[in-house]
Amino acid sequence: MPASAHRWWMSAPGEPMTKSDFDPFPPDPGEVVVEVAGCGVCHTDLGYLYDGVRTNHPLPLTLGHEISGRVVAAGEGAGEWEGRAVIIPAVIPCGECDLCRRGRGTICRRQQMPGNDIQGGF
Repeated sequence: MPASAHRWWMSAPGEPMTKSDFDPFPPDPGEVVVEVAGCGVCHTDLGYLYDGVRTNHPLPLTLGHEISGRVVAAGEGAGEWEGRAVIIPAVIPCGECDLCRRGRGTICRRQQMPGNDIQGGF
């Protein structure tokens, strides 16, 4: 398990991203900590950074929603993920609503996009 972590913040459109240290441990129940192996740069990220496209999460924000890595820590109820290589979905359904329970998570109304609704992978 890594001793520390860092991310690249977007603080304002058109400004350089800045490196910021943070502590992702311990993960909350049902959550995992992923050591990022790679995160693709998408045209969506470029729109936020260069064109000022509005993000749902207030700035500063860590962009990036094409994330892969390895689970290095797991919260209560997520222990089966520890040590696994993972690809994080570009849009994460809530898993709890009626649509998700019926296998229709792709149209979940509470879905979240890393690097837009929540912190991303950069």
